[in-house]
Amino acid sequence: MTENDPINTIAILQDNIRKNSHSILSDPSSSNYTMLIIQEQFWSKHTESTPIHGSWTLIESGSYPNRRPRSAICINNQILNTSTFRIIIFPFPDVTAIAINTTNNQNPTLIINVYNQGWQSVNRFPRID
Repeated sequence: MTENDPINTIAILQDNIRKNSHSILSDPSSSNYTMLIIQEQFWSKHTESTPIHGSWTLIESGSYPNRRPRSAICINNQILNTSTFRIIIFPFPDVTAIAINTTNNQNPTLIINVYNQGWQSVNRFPRID
């Protein structure tokens, strides 16, 4: 999204990849989405990172020491310019967030991705003032 080419729709694909090594970033159908909201992304022990792709900007949650991130947002560089969003930092792991500025709305759109193990309660997060 640029000033010269605004978009009215943000297409989002959400998926728990379950540590599968298949790269959702390389899948041709993924290029239709503005962003991918993923949980349990593949983590390479060899590179100690999530695989990246030149067409996507990878934003991962913070994590505890010695534990891989479990929440990520991938931004399609062909659709959303990096100057149109900012990363929102949360004080706990497994949460990734961005605020998107659009040309047709003065308030940013907040996108939050939370990884939650099935047995954990979302209410465990502390209040942020």
